[in-house]
Amino acid sequence: MGRIGITFNYWGNDWMEDIEEYERRMARAAAIGFDLMSFSQDVLFLYTPEQKKRFLGTAAKHGIRINYMAGLGPKQDINSDSEEDRRRGVAHLRALAEKASEMQQIAGGGGADVGGAITGVMRQGLDGRDKQRCWVHAAAAMREAMKTAEDLGVTFHLEVS
Repeated sequence: MGRIGITFNYWGNDWMEDIEEYERRMARAAAIGFDLMSFSQDVLFLYTPEQKKRFLGTAAKHGIRINYMAGLGPKQDINSDSEEDRRRGVAHLRALAEKASEMQQIAGGGGADVGGAITGVMRQGLDGRDKQRCWVHAAAAMREAMKTAEDLGVTFHLEVS
């Protein structure tokens, strides 16, 4: 049977990295029957190794599988005509895959999941842009970045907007 999940910010729209609050939210989610919870990509980049172990230990204690919500910044737009922006976007996607894989290794194995608005569209939109060219750029960038994810056993879920 599939998992039923909820995002960490259901109980508030804060994009923070307070581990104690995250622990409270995991306990609350598990108590009402959720077994998957989405957290910000910030966990992957801002937590120390000790915090990551604590975070994942809390998830395991409550039977919660974790996935990470990710996004690209305006200078990481993989739809962009700027090769430099696309390159930065691919580098960020690869870093997300590497960090998610590290978290799974700390947790003791299994796959890792990253999802969200990882196409750059939400930040800049496509109004007035050549959508076909944007599609070509994004598809090429995703193919390149997903080689790393596939090698590491990380699954990316794309949020379509």
